[in-house]
Order: sequence, then structure tokens, then C-alpha cells
Amino acid sequence: MISRLQSALVSGVDPIFGAPLSPAEYDLWESIVAGSRKRRRTLREWLANLGISLFQPGGSPFGSSSGGAGGNVNTPETGGVSGNGRSFGNSYPWLYPTGDFQNFDKYGTVALPAAAAQASIGGTISNNAITNNAASNMPWYVPARFNGFIKTIALDFVANGGAAWTQGVLPPGLTFALFVNQAPVFDYGSFAFSPGLVVAPSPIAGIHILEQNLVQMFVTNLTLANTTQFVEARVQGYYYGKQFWPKDLAFAS
Repeated sequence: MISRLQSALVSGVDPIFGAPLSPAEYDLWESIVAGSRKRRRTLREWLANLGISLFQPGGSPFGSSSGGAGGNVNTPETGGVSGNGRSFGNSYPWLYPTGDFQNFDKYGTVALPAAAAQASIGGTISNNAITNNAASNMPWYVPARFNGFIKTIALDFVANGGAAWTQGVLPPGLTFALFVNQAPVFDYGSFAFSPGLVVAPSPIAGIHILEQNLVQMFVTNLTLANTTQFVEARVQGYYYGKQFWPKDLAFAS
């Protein structure tokens, strides 16, 4: 059938009626012939091209040992970022906690320092040793074998009968700083606002922290009369096994 159509088109006649073809009719028949040469992909081929294999003769679409409901029970799922063998669920630690994640919730408070002085919120560090006050568990070190993400931050000023701090007034009375591994964090190295209340910390996109990093928050008193005030902070997030951090990202640490 196709060869007859092609022969008619070469002769410039209608394949059915034998009459001469107009240019528009010729184009129409040419498109029909061209389309017939193309074989459409099957669903199996489309899925295979996407790296998905749902048609496993004699087995489950999730693998022979999956029980028909999820990942293989004998071997970990593969795929992940850059085909590195991590399971899909552990491939995006900056978006979702990994299977081995550990939550952290750090709190610190400190008496307001004198004007023009700075204080570490929650505790002090000397020779790499941390001394926290009775109410605090920050600053802190990221535990061995883990990286992590800070996901919320909060700061409160407690007047406690002393002079109040008014957020937004210029020049600012206080500034705050978040340091990771003794370096200021981007956009949080010096700021003059409370990103959230301690009872309701504000979510952030995420600040990456690495194994054994020191995480510390500071308050600097610029202008307030120092009497009985306190500053408190709260930082929340999670740790994940450092083996899940993809090394091929442009910003990988």
C-alpha cells in the first residue's frame, strides 16, 4: 500500500482517483505517507525510556521481593541523585529528613550584656569546651557522622522590668548573629530583628551544618541601658547521616 502511494506521488496523481494533484493535495498525501513510516512507541517503551519498568513477568511492579506494596525488602531502592545508589527517600536531605534523621531543638538564654558588649546566648566556649547555663543547651557541636539543617529560628527579648527593646527603631538597640563553625551565616551574620517567638519559631529554607560544626548565637547590646533584661533564642532542625549528602552539587560542602 505504501509503495503504491509513493509511486502515485512521484507521478503527481491522486493515489485513488488518478487525477492530477494540486499542491495542497500533494502535501496532504505526503504527510500521510511520512506519518505511516513512523512507528509509535508502546507504553512499555515510553516507560523504559523514562527508566521505569512496571511490567515484570511473574513479579510485582516494585520488584520480586516487594510484596506488591513498596520497596524491595532484600535490596535498597536505587535511583536517587546522579544514580549514586541511595534510595529515593534519602536523596534530598535538604528538603526531607532521611530515614536515619534525628530531630534537634536547641534553646538558650543569657542576661543582656552591657552597652557596646556582646554575649553568647546560652553558654560560653573555652578551649573548645562548652559551658552552658542552667536553662540552655546551646551553643552546641553537630554530632559525629551527621550533617544537618537548621529549619527554624526564634529570638525573644525579655524586659523583666528593665528598659524595653523596640524592634524596627533606628538606630537599632540590639543586633543578633548566628555563627556556624565560627563563621557568620549568610543573611544571619548580623541582623536587628526577631525572626520568630521562642514559642513559635519562624521556618526558614534551611541552613546547612556539618559534622562537628559549632553552632552559636550572639546578641550585641548597642544602646540599651543594661539592668534586668534577658535575651533568649531557639533553633530547630534535624541531623541526617552524612553519607546521604550528594557530593556533585555546585554548593556541596
